Formats: sequence, C-alpha cells, structure tokens
Amino acid sequence: MCLSPPLLYSLLTHLGHCLCTLSFLSYLQIGIIERWLLGGLMSVAADSPIHSSSSDDFVAYLDDALAASSPDASSDKEVENQDELESVR
Repeated sequence: MCLSPPLLYSLLTHLGHCLCTLSFLSYLQIGIIERWLLGGLMSVAADSPIHSSSSDDFVAYLDDALAASSPDASSDKEVENQDELESVR
C-alpha cells in the first residue's frame, strides 16, 4: 500500500501534534509530582523532631504527617472533634 504524499504529510503532522501534546502533558505531570514531593519533603524536614533521641518519636511524626495528607483525613478529624464535643456535653 502506497500513501500519497499529501496524505502521508497529513498523518505525520497529526502524529507530531499528538506527540507534542503528550510530551507537554507528561512534563506538566512530572512538574506537579516534583512539587508535591519536594513540598512534602521540605515540610517533613522543617517540622521533624530532629533533636529527639527516640526513633519512635520520628516514626510517630511520619505516621501523623501521612495521615494528615490522606484525602479522608479531614473527615476523620471532624468525627473525632464531634465525638470530643459530645463527651464534654
């Protein structure tokens, strides 16, 4: 099967546009992931218990940081706060 030059040019142009779009989207995704990772690492480094003598303190801190960053963390905190309010009443 032989493609005519205009059809071949059209197909290659379309393929080039698709590859450029995919490359750009991949670049954006990598940038977002890098910012998320670097932001998380910087906040962990800034808030970590550096002077703590116990590795358990550090592990507990990491667990809290991971729990706080999970999508359902805010709903869990709301439930805990509501339970605390009811126990005070």
